Amino acid sequence: MQPQSTAMVQPQAFCESTFLELLQSEIGIKNYESWFKNKVSLKTADEELSVGVGSPFVLNWMQKQFRSVLTRLAQQFLGPSARILFVVDAAQLPQPREAARAEKSKAKPVLPAMPVAVAKTESTIAPEVEQVAAATKPVPRQSYARRSGRKYASLNDFISGESNQFAYMASLQACQFPGERCNPLYLHANVGLGKTHLLEGIYKSIRQLHPNLNVMLISAESFANYFTLALRDKTLPSFRHKFRNVDVLLVDDVNFLEKKGVIQEEFLHTIKQLESKGCQIVLTSDRHPRLLTKTSTELSTRFLSGMVCKIEAPDKTTRENILQHKAQAMQSTLSNSVLKFVASRFQQNVRELEGALNCLETHRLFETNQTLSVNSARKILSDLERDCVRIVRMADIDCIVAEFFGITPEEIKSSSRSRKVSLPRMIAIYLSRKLTEAAYKEIGQHFGGRNHSTVMSAEKKIIKSLEEGAVFKLARREWPAKELVETLERQLLAC
Repeated sequence: MQPQSTAMVQPQAFCESTFLELLQSEIGIKNYESWFKNKVSLKTADEELSVGVGSPFVLNWMQKQFRSVLTRLAQQFLGPSARILFVVDAAQLPQPREAARAEKSKAKPVLPAMPVAVAKTESTIAPEVEQVAAATKPVPRQSYARRSGRKYASLNDFISGESNQFAYMASLQACQFPGERCNPLYLHANVGLGKTHLLEGIYKSIRQLHPNLNVMLISAESFANYFTLALRDKTLPSFRHKFRNVDVLLVDDVNFLEKKGVIQEEFLHTIKQLESKGCQIVLTSDRHPRLLTKTSTELSTRFLSGMVCKIEAPDKTTRENILQHKAQAMQSTLSNSVLKFVASRFQQNVRELEGALNCLETHRLFETNQTLSVNSARKILSDLERDCVRIVRMADIDCIVAEFFGITPEEIKSSSRSRKVSLPRMIAIYLSRKLTEAAYKEIGQHFGGRNHSTVMSAEKKIIKSLEEGAVFKLARREWPAKELVETLERQLLAC
């Protein structure tokens, strides 16, 4: 179809349906249905046509793609000096899925079910199969609506103890006094210890306590993706408007920004602008800001300027409380003795506790709801752990430690006694002894043919540094020995 000419002699009276018909012929049916049909509102005032769209991002796109054709058509109706104004119209926001589904169900008449004739035949199913089918027949329960959107954790469900109480109290302060105390709040911990739980709890609590505040919760990866798209589409003003006009910014896993210099620069300016307006900022990471070695100094010092809280692995009492809380939430009948056994067996993070609890509960239901004993739990979890053994080699330790300290594995094994090499070597020897349980002689042979007394001496020095809370000064930074060793251990067990 040839597009209709927009040349005109006299402007005609504005008619929305006629205008949209002409627009469809100009841009094609596919573009019209994707961007205009039931998605925009049109209003005229004097020689101005106002086009209402659903979001700033759509507005930016429409300006780039359709401004010229809309201007030509507007001139046909409003005169040669007609102009186009794009605005964000809340009425044009995308319809929620549930509401759309409800509207769709209203439009469709419900047909009566057709009767089904069932012939009575003699069962040919094996008795064993019938017993299994009867045992696994689902118990009638209330129907569940399909969940839409993200379900956020609550601070009410966070079990606090000695390992995380400081971080929990700081989170409460950030909720009650956003922008005034603990700002920025930086939470760091190993995986599975509750960083994201606290972050989501802060998001949920601030929205309840301060409904007028604009709160944004996002991962660092999503921030990077949005920024990359904005660079590609040349929509940086819209991107910055989105992230720099919030009252509370919550970012998960900021360690993702390591080695991403351009994105770090944008994130730094975002943090600066929000801080200048007194906005609350909460960040989570897998390590202390000083251990973000591939992050710019200006950005990492911003993280240090507020409240830095570490979440430790939960102690035995806290682990037992966590298991009791989760068992109660899933209506499990596992005994306290079994829960205490699980708490004593899994000590690294909360996810391990959840996995073990789910495993035991599933076995209990499979065994026709019989009560599990501690011995049964021990056997079930032993089988589970046997399939998840991670073997760490001394060669792996060489590579991880060398990369962290900016040297080569060959330098660690060399005869050099410089501080640049000796400290990484002692840490590598300590980790080899701890994670591989190799003999002193074997470790000594691996690290350049050293004797067992040299290996024992290196191990003792690192153990003493950990016990005394020593701080290693490297590259003009001071790093606590414990945090540095834990970071290397985590990398080794994850690779």
